[in-house]
Amino acid sequence: MCHQLNTLKDSIVGYAGRFDTRLLSPSQAGEVVVLCARIEASVTSMKALAAARAAEGRTWKRDGYRSPADQLAHQAGMSPTAAKKAFDTGRRLADQPKVAAAALAGDLSAEQAGAVSEAVAANPAKAEELQIGRAHV
Repeated sequence: MCHQLNTLKDSIVGYAGRFDTRLLSPSQAGEVVVLCARIEASVTSMKALAAARAAEGRTWKRDGYRSPADQLAHQAGMSPTAAKKAFDTGRRLADQPKVAAAALAGDLSAEQAGAVSEAVAANPAKAEELQIGRAHV
């Protein structure tokens, strides 16, 4: 799995290195924004879920971090507050397969995934009523 992600990362980084907005029409630039937002949402969800899973190994403690969120902040170049939100979202998503599926599909931004997963955690019976992206949970 990590090999595939590394290949994907190399592909995206290579594409970004050749990216020139002057070659795009304004309409195409708008499409790029939408595609990048979906990719970003999907990858952010993977990162949050992976951070929550990594915390189970407790390497954060061995490596001298105060918490798994502090380790995430350092590894991902995030503020401690943003890392805590991402980590908490990842922990909730791990127990919410329908919300996680929508987030991983890029249907929910990081902020939306956090809010929806928090709402579902507070009231799991309402999960089926929440609209996520274009689908219902």
